[in-house]
Amino acid sequence: ADCRAKGGSPCKLEIAYDNECVTLAADNMGYSINTGNTVDAANQLAMKTCSAIGEHHDCHIYYSACSLPVRIQ
Repeated sequence: ADCRAKGGSPCKLEIAYDNECVTLAADNMGYSINTGNTVDAANQLAMKTCSAIGEHHDCHIYYSACSLPVRIQ
């Protein structure tokens, strides 16, 4: 629903993650999805990969989140 609300079409699952963080960085030429132990690590990797796409480097963080382990007693 979030993808469609932001103008995405067709929307599809690109990555599943748990016990880590994920970031999707995008520009007008494409996008990059990366994971990391922290949101900052995932952001850095995604921005680096996104910047390597095409000639235009106006990458921005489109989405980032963490799915960290939950302690169950």
